[in-house]
Amino acid sequence: LYTVPGGYALYMKDECGNHTTIREDAPHETARTPQQETQKKQLGKLGTTAYSALKIDIDLPDNFFIPASVLSKLRQKAVESLDRIRRIAYRTEKRQEEDKTVCYPQTELSYLGNVSNRLAEQFYREHGVTRIDPAFEIKPSKGVPLMFTRHCIRHMLGICKKTPAGSKFPDPLTLLYKGQKFQLHFDCKACEMTLYKKDFL
Repeated sequence: LYTVPGGYALYMKDECGNHTTIREDAPHETARTPQQETQKKQLGKLGTTAYSALKIDIDLPDNFFIPASVLSKLRQKAVESLDRIRRIAYRTEKRQEEDKTVCYPQTELSYLGNVSNRLAEQFYREHGVTRIDPAFEIKPSKGVPLMFTRHCIRHMLGICKKTPAGSKFPDPLTLLYKGQKFQLHFDCKACEMTLYKKDFL
């Protein structure tokens, strides 16, 4: 905040270097009591904006009294101006071209690759995958897990296999959902639950 002929000006700068200056007419009146902390507090009221004040400099040649309404107008206009400048200056990152020389880590994909359309298959083949099985919903496979999850029903029910209570419930467990039966297998070492559709076992 600094003085200009016939008023005051507020310079505001963001972390990206965008900046703006706003002025407001007001008389230069010397105050009877210190004003700097009150002025900083008024200028720092940015709670409903996208900004927070990291540093506020009061660069006045004297202890001037500036009405709160003047400081509020300066702050509001500066925020609006900086918003406009930021929108104009913003540049979206351009998507880089795909590098088709990069090879996929695997040359074969099972149904777990979830390749369910032509474009997905084309992508993998362009990157060195030679055998691709269709996704499960395209071609169901028998005897394969439908889901791997860290969420463990045993742990949730308090019958983890690592506890004495868990030994009373040997694997596999069966889950009934909407008339369908699913078998649950548990790999406690990996802390993983695997779900199979019972019809396929």
